[in-house]
Amino acid sequence: MKLLGAAAVLGASVALGARRSAARWRELKCLDGLCHAVRLMRAELVSRLSPMEELLRFAASRTAGETADFLTSVLQNMDRLGERSFAELWSDAAEGCLSSLPAAQRLALHRLGAALGRFELQEQEAACEAFLLEAQAALDERRAAFPQRRRLDFALGAAGGALLCLVLF
Repeated sequence: MKLLGAAAVLGASVALGARRSAARWRELKCLDGLCHAVRLMRAELVSRLSPMEELLRFAASRTAGETADFLTSVLQNMDRLGERSFAELWSDAAEGCLSSLPAAQRLALHRLGAALGRFELQEQEAACEAFLLEAQAALDERRAAFPQRRRLDFALGAAGGALLCLVLF
């Protein structure tokens, strides 16, 4: 019976490591999706001077996951634009849909939302570029560290489970 309990504790500990690793993967996917969406929006904005609703619809149709949910949420709330500013709608959607986005990139996304649709084209393009530089740097850093961190997550989970088994049994 002790062996079965030890196996359950060890399995649960490894599962916790797997869960942390999955959260890191969601961060990567979210950052990658946002970078892709902002590149699409910047290109459409610069080349065609598309209105904001069209930009959001275009980017949402070409992304997936949390990024598509975020853009769709902003788009669905555009009818409230008179009551609230675009930056508020953008920030609310980011807080509601991008739970796996790291705090620093969420702040950069809020800054981007504050600039979109408010300033001259060059300033909007510069805001997109600033977000992309920061987000791409974070994405590259996380992507490079992911294999090592994934191994660490599993190893810490297994080691913690083994230690707990030694203490309990």
